Amino acid sequence: WPNNVALLARWTSRSERGGIMAIWGTCYQLGGIFAKAFAAAMFGWLGLAASFWASSLVLMLITAIVIVWAHESPDACDVAPREMSDVHPEPPGNAAISNIPKVESANGSVIRTILAMGVIYFAFKFIRYAIESWSTLILVEHITLPTSTAGYLSTAFDVCGFVGVVVGGILSDRSTSRMPVIFAMTFGCFVTASLFWWVGLSSTTMFVILIGAMGFMAMGPDSLLSGAGA
Repeated sequence: WPNNVALLARWTSRSERGGIMAIWGTCYQLGGIFAKAFAAAMFGWLGLAASFWASSLVLMLITAIVIVWAHESPDACDVAPREMSDVHPEPPGNAAISNIPKVESANGSVIRTILAMGVIYFAFKFIRYAIESWSTLILVEHITLPTSTAGYLSTAFDVCGFVGVVVGGILSDRSTSRMPVIFAMTFGCFVTASLFWWVGLSSTTMFVILIGAMGFMAMGPDSLLSGAGA
């Protein structure tokens, strides 16, 4: 994933990076849905081992496509460089030496930002995998739905999360900073998670609405922190 972020950053400008990386980041939602469906189909057709081998062959095909067609940067294939308004080259010669205090101050700010992003990202990962891993079981055990129905309904988190990723990326491109979008959606995730704790098990409808709302609110900041923000 860090390699994907670095590659896309070299090919995109600041004003479009959020939207493009958001579309790329939907691999978390749509990719997960299709991968599970494909593995399940191969499992039913040829057995358990086939689900591993078939998935590996798909990855091998993607690797071949990257090797043949992907380029490190516009310069690597003689394409005119994009506008990179968020890239600031280092001052040459003595100017760089005279700028040492400012650089040290900037480095401190970067470290604080990285630590804050890490803490926030930890919380989002906790929510994401808790809902993805346990929502089906909760619907079966606490609301007594059939397993197949519970499995279908639990996809609301990923489906709404897909929308949240795209919306968050587009909004961040239109803002002077990505942080207001991350903050607003993070606060929305806090509100929906609190409602889920309070009334999430009151009915099937409420459960599905709230995990969908959490998916929308959580996946936007999740994608921005790991993509355009990084």
